[in-house]
Amino acid sequence: MPRSNRFREVLQPAPGALLLALAWFCLAAGVAVADPLAEAMARQQALVAAWPVGERVAGFKSAFNSPQMQQRFGLDRAALAVLPASAERCAGQAAGCTVSRAGYERMVLEIEVALRLGAAITQPLADEAALLARIDGVMPAVELPELALEAKVRPPNGIDYIASNIGVRGYLLGAVRDPALLQGAAPALMLTRGATVLAQGHADGALTAALELVNAAVAAGYELRPGQVLLSGAVGAMVPAEPGDYVADCGALGTLRFTVR
Repeated sequence: MPRSNRFREVLQPAPGALLLALAWFCLAAGVAVADPLAEAMARQQALVAAWPVGERVAGFKSAFNSPQMQQRFGLDRAALAVLPASAERCAGQAAGCTVSRAGYERMVLEIEVALRLGAAITQPLADEAALLARIDGVMPAVELPELALEAKVRPPNGIDYIASNIGVRGYLLGAVRDPALLQGAAPALMLTRGATVLAQGHADGALTAALELVNAAVAAGYELRPGQVLLSGAVGAMVPAEPGDYVADCGALGTLRFTVR
């Protein structure tokens, strides 16, 4: 497919995308850009546009969605990144899988809730009920981001991470469950290695984070399609990926078992 046609298919430009494209053009031309976030998003979209032919957008992830993380990285809102289909590890495997740290400089693990779209979204949504009506499944998830940027950019900030697509390298998804499970008590999530608890918390903000993610993606010019996945953000701490056997227990949402080598 010609690059120009493929760019249109991946990015699905909307008015907001035109502003980002203008910011990227100004950046390339050496013209100052007033909004650093727009500049970072333009860089991120350029990375997506340069993906190999045949790669597709499998979904989006939310990052920096706690006030503490935003303060640490100099942001005033959550940020989004784009998930390539090739980043899903062990897709379709019923049993536990093995993930390799090969090719990573600094892999970390994040336990999350994933939501799967059952309908297209081309306009901002008003509330969580509108989002839930367009979700056809929820899943336990573990993201496997690359944090090598932190070793290369001192001090790293949120703009640096957004421009590099926030370390997207891999993610694991569990079995699909009924999205109505998100309407009751917030599920408790826990990541363990052997008998050691590494991260834990409640996914009480998953729908809110996913709604913000969807609306940010629409504003950035993306068309969200059925089957795409929304990673709603880490619950608990980021965990260094050490060799061993892990269990991501997401309560009623299910369990993921995997091994890091």
